[in-house]
This record gives sequence, structure tokens and C-alpha cells, in this order.
Amino acid sequence: MDKITTLSVEAISRYFHTLSVLGYKDYDSVYKLLSLLFVEELLTGELSIFINEEDYRTITNFLYCLYGSNCMIGFPSYNNVDSLIHPNKTPLIPRVTETQIIRISENDLVRKI
Repeated sequence: MDKITTLSVEAISRYFHTLSVLGYKDYDSVYKLLSLLFVEELLTGELSIFINEEDYRTITNFLYCLYGSNCMIGFPSYNNVDSLIHPNKTPLIPRVTETQIIRISENDLVRKI
């Protein structure tokens, strides 16, 4: 639940920064920010003991619709550990071309260039 709290704090700081620069933010963005704060209070407050599994699914779908809908509420960060070069295979460098003198043909015949 800490991630939704940090996301809410970042959204509020973006909102006040936008207000300090532009002096105005449209009502639709403010309503989305208030709904995010309501969900955060619902999940971290005293009412969280009354939320069942179906409510969690509904809240999750609501948050997926809310993330990235405007510039104040960003997408949550996820840890991505997948890359093209994995740490356990870093000493292995893939060979792109055959630049050796000795080559093997399709019939397993060794030939020299």
C-alpha cells in the first residue's frame, strides 16, 4: 500500500506545481486526483477491513483507467529485470559472422579459407 501513497503524494506535488506555474487546472484533472486520493484513503485507512476480493478487482480496474490519464497521475514504476544481456551470460558474446580461418560445411566437412 506504500506505492499508492507515494503515487498520491507525487500527484499532489505535480498538482501544486502546475497551480504555481499556470494558476489553473481543469476540473476533470482535479476530480481524477480526488478520486485517487479517495482510493488511497480507502485502501490505507480504517475502512480497508471491509474490502473483499471483488472490491479489490474493481479498484484495480479503476486505477488502471486512472493511471496516465493526465499528466498529474503517472504510471506506477515496475521492476523490469528482463534485458537482452542477462547477468549470468555476460561473458558469452554472440558471434555474428564467421571470421575464422577454419569453417565447417553443412556436411560436417572441415574446410580452410
